[in-house]
Amino acid sequence: MPAGEEEADAKDAREARRQQRKAAREAADREALERDSVANVGWREEAPAAKEKSEEKKSELKMVNSDCGKVLETDAFRKLLRTMNSRKTDEDMVDAFRKGTRNTCVSTEQVRALAQLISSDENRYQLMDAAYSRTYDSDNFSKLADLLTENYYKNRFKAMLKR
Repeated sequence: MPAGEEEADAKDAREARRQQRKAAREAADREALERDSVANVGWREEAPAAKEKSEEKKSELKMVNSDCGKVLETDAFRKLLRTMNSRKTDEDMVDAFRKGTRNTCVSTEQVRALAQLISSDENRYQLMDAAYSRTYDSDNFSKLADLLTENYYKNRFKAMLKR
């Protein structure tokens, strides 16, 4: 084989190995994101049997809020989490939430994770108030009441749920 062909073959082999390593890294990154995602705690698959259960859960998932056209996916949720975490004030975090979820719906667990970033009950309530109309599993929303400590905001939260 001439020297030029050997170099081309070696180059092709290196490129193929590089592509395989890249694909393996991307798969590992996707798996790690899914595994440590706060939003998908109950939905990740542990084994093939879990896949069947997962499909059953998905079929059981009720879209209580029928206005939801698009659900906030894991990557978008993590980006929103980082964006909110980078804000200096609680008010800015609530604004970042409003901007980040304009055209998407969120789960109650995602709202819980985001609300825990906020220190004051007032702003926590503001976030939950903004999130309520964007939550696709709003029948679970009442479980967020434990995030509020002041009676005033607890009562406002209860009144919001009755709307």
